[in-house]
Amino acid sequence: MAEGRTDLARTLATAGLLLLLAMAVVPAVSTADPVVDGTIAPGEYAFNQSFQDDLFHLLWTIEGDTIHLAIEARTTGWIALGLEPTVIMQDADMIIGWWNSTTDFQVVDAFSTGQTGPHPPDTEIGGSYDILTWLASQSGGWTRVELTRKLATGDHRDHAIRTDGTMSVMWAVSDTREYEAKHAQRGLAEVDFGSGEAEEVEAPVLWPYHAALMTTGTVLFVATYASLTYRKLKKKWWLEAHHYVGTAAVVCAVAGLSIGFVMVGGLEQGHLRVMHSFIGATTLTVGLACLAAGSLFMWTKRLKRASRRPHIALGVVGIAMMVVTVVSGLMYVFP
Repeated sequence: MAEGRTDLARTLATAGLLLLLAMAVVPAVSTADPVVDGTIAPGEYAFNQSFQDDLFHLLWTIEGDTIHLAIEARTTGWIALGLEPTVIMQDADMIIGWWNSTTDFQVVDAFSTGQTGPHPPDTEIGGSYDILTWLASQSGGWTRVELTRKLATGDHRDHAIRTDGTMSVMWAVSDTREYEAKHAQRGLAEVDFGSGEAEEVEAPVLWPYHAALMTTGTVLFVATYASLTYRKLKKKWWLEAHHYVGTAAVVCAVAGLSIGFVMVGGLEQGHLRVMHSFIGATTLTVGLACLAAGSLFMWTKRLKRASRRPHIALGVVGIAMMVVTVVSGLMYVFP
């Protein structure tokens, strides 16, 4: 009898030891809601996604009609999250936060009113501040923002966070805490807040090529006009140089506008929506007409005299339009 009790005690002791070992090996899973305290503990949020080589983190837990949300990035400037932008950053429901000190931090509920901004606070454009709890903090070169808000706030300046499909998400990181400062890095993603899945969206950066080609075209148009000087000096090759430089100018303009066409088409919002697009299309039309008139002057005898004045007039207008196109493009990118 005593021997049986001894075996039972040994069995219970072994089972207890195995249970303790299992508890030590298997990490604890927290079922409590995340705490808005400026720190992000492992496993605190149900879902965690990182973007652009671990530069930016997006974490969240959905509890009923409320989302517990955190963003953090490797920067000491501001960080931002935008929901459902339409054209570039237009119409994005934005959260922008930065940290200056333990008692001096900002978390802004904002809305982007333009394709490249601005993004005023909702309260300045007829909306409301709908973040329920919030805190910004900074440590180890990382800035983080934690907050809670309703999935659907009812504010027309906010987008409802869906749990039954993907949403377009944009994020941005700045090197400064100045609210109006331009971002240093940004990215796009498709996020399913219900399942926790996310996929980065590669947005090709084409505008530098567009700008370079249009600027080169402008310079070549001016060079085409300047070549008339050699006509006055009675240089025999001036006409041929004038023709080829002018052709190169139009080619650059066509290539630049084609890249612009691709960029706008990638936004899936239609073409000729802004003044810069109208100016660019008009400039291209004038440039092609000038090239056509010049070709008639150079290669046909019957229309040589009739095409001369239109060619000169279109050339002057084309140069002016190219300058206006470049300037309007710069104003569009840097409003």
